[in-house]
Amino acid sequence: PDQKTPPESRSDLGCLVPMETSRTAPAQPTARQPVAKQQSVILRAWQQQALRSFVANEAPSFLTVACPGAGKTSFALVAARQWCAGQARPFVVVVPTQHLKKQWADAALKFGFHLYPAWSASNGKPAVDMHGVVVTYAQASSSWVELAAYSRGGIVVLDEVHFLQDTFRGPVWEEVMIHLPDHVR
Repeated sequence: PDQKTPPESRSDLGCLVPMETSRTAPAQPTARQPVAKQQSVILRAWQQQALRSFVANEAPSFLTVACPGAGKTSFALVAARQWCAGQARPFVVVVPTQHLKKQWADAALKFGFHLYPAWSASNGKPAVDMHGVVVTYAQASSSWVELAAYSRGGIVVLDEVHFLQDTFRGPVWEEVMIHLPDHVR
């Protein structure tokens, strides 16, 4: 079991990120670069509480729900940076639309992650200087074998997952989740 660091000793009341954490994942032997230079981020109260819950979470998954504009993307990137703890680990973000791929990649740069929004399975694994990829749910559905292999030992963010109830998008997203390997669930 993980040895947990008490929230008080992590300076998260002012929430300067990254904070040290003992949350661990299997080491991923790759030649990829570690996370780029880190910057401090001040989190909102709900993000601070969610980050404490994320760090304490023993389950392999974590769900974050908040209003539009509340900072879910920032929270997810802080949580990913926290979880990676400076180690090179695969990072996959799955989004509903093409334009969100670039938006996520741009946001990720501010948190020290270089995510590739133009990745496709035909490209093979991302270049070693990339921390991960951003794909649409449709891409994830058609490339789930490659993404499952790539994401082993890493972190996967499913953005806008509430669209599972959508008549048109829902079945594609459901298929993605059905094909997720056990280590992602």
